Amino acid sequence: MRMLVSLLVPVALFACKGKERSTSVAGDEGNVQADRPVEQVGTPVVMVSQVPADSVFFQLERTPCFGSCPAFRVVVKGNGDATYVGQRFAPREGTYAGKITAAQMAELRKMADEVGFFGMDDRYDGQVTDLPSTIIRVSNGGLTKKVVGRVGPPVAFKEFAKFAEGLFEQVQWTLLEKAE
Repeated sequence: MRMLVSLLVPVALFACKGKERSTSVAGDEGNVQADRPVEQVGTPVVMVSQVPADSVFFQLERTPCFGSCPAFRVVVKGNGDATYVGQRFAPREGTYAGKITAAQMAELRKMADEVGFFGMDDRYDGQVTDLPSTIIRVSNGGLTKKVVGRVGPPVAFKEFAKFAEGLFEQVQWTLLEKAE
């Protein structure tokens, strides 16, 4: 039965061409981007597949504030290679390399689905000057979505960021370059 379902899902996705939307956009804007049909009747279809080894699979960034907010960026490629760049007040400062396991990548994909990441707004912001931003970017199955959360992001977005941070604490990071 499972095999039959896995064979029928791709057929079902492409059988409803009249109800699908195809978007092909270059760049790194927050909207959902794809090179094939990705939406049926207004609901994103997230296809779980590997991202090319040299493409960004996941990115988490925390921007600085006027106070002691930790500022860092973690970028994970499709092959699991990860780079951590820690700025001031970050858990580690400097540039580090690490490896994310396939299981950890699957956990990130699953969490993105559970929190409805691909259905979130591109930006949560307001008229406040001293708040850091949390930026999450996920590429999965041909889709790329970036969400900037600064003022009033949903609880699910915050939970996703905390989940990712916890996962990255498990990585063995190797210092490549000390912070200046």
